[in-house]
Amino acid sequence: MRVRPANNLAARLFAAQTLVAVAGAATLWVVAAVIGPAIFQSHLNQAQVAQVSADTARHVDEAFRSASAVSIGVALLASLVAALAISAFVTRRIAGPVVRLADAAGDVAAGRFHRFGNLLGRERFRALQQHTCSQLGDPVIGLGFGDHAAFENRAEIDDR
Repeated sequence: MRVRPANNLAARLFAAQTLVAVAGAATLWVVAAVIGPAIFQSHLNQAQVAQVSADTARHVDEAFRSASAVSIGVALLASLVAALAISAFVTRRIAGPVVRLADAAGDVAAGRFHRFGNLLGRERFRALQQHTCSQLGDPVIGLGFGDHAAFENRAEIDDR
């Protein structure tokens, strides 16, 4: 079984986007774990809460840490799921046309010209024909590429 380059592109693109999402989540977790407790302690000191018993202070600190860990953990999980879903969607949107174009290019290279017109759709194909013919002129028309029917006729001849 031959691995198509576009599938490899899709896997690599998805892996890169996943790596970015995981790096962002890890960075957020580390920054929150390092900065959050210090800021919380500063607020407690400003509010002169330091005059509470050691047990109460330990309980307040544990409550802050556990609430922070749970809320950040849930938020990170939700953001990773959303990021991976978006990455999968974007990867499919990018890789799908590349797969179809690579397949069509292979068919055209093998002399099966009908795929190129089908790939673009008739309206886009006609617009491409007009642009190509206006740029290249009579030599292209003389080769029989000026009309979609030429591709179909060529495909019928090749199939015989």
